[in-house]
Amino acid sequence: MSELGRWDEALALSNEAVTIRWRLVEANPLYLPDFAASSLAYGRVCVNMQANFAEALEAVTEVVTIYKRLTEQLPAVFAERLFAATRLSPMSSTDWAGPSRPQNCGGSSTRLPAAARTQGDGCLQEGS
Repeated sequence: MSELGRWDEALALSNEAVTIRWRLVEANPLYLPDFAASSLAYGRVCVNMQANFAEALEAVTEVVTIYKRLTEQLPAVFAERLFAATRLSPMSSTDWAGPSRPQNCGGSSTRLPAAARTQGDGCLQEGS
């Protein structure tokens, strides 16, 4: 949707993907890489919309944390994903300076699930 300039739809779909993937992680931590990919996509949509920077920052920061831990476990699989996530992180991008045109990305309904914001572990272990 974002490639077509349909930002509101892209935001809604990426937010829904984050929510669904977090539910999968709660059931089975092996879905954590999928959750991270969805969260990164959510962050990219918000950056491209130039809105919702606090939530995008939160999402991307969490993704970098997850990918760092996954890269420690399986560097051949996750190092490239970590690199991609850090390229969107505020430390390496001027995109985070703030919106040039204020918009609302949908308010609190677009936030990551509370459990995702506080999960912090980021390891692929059964029963975590």
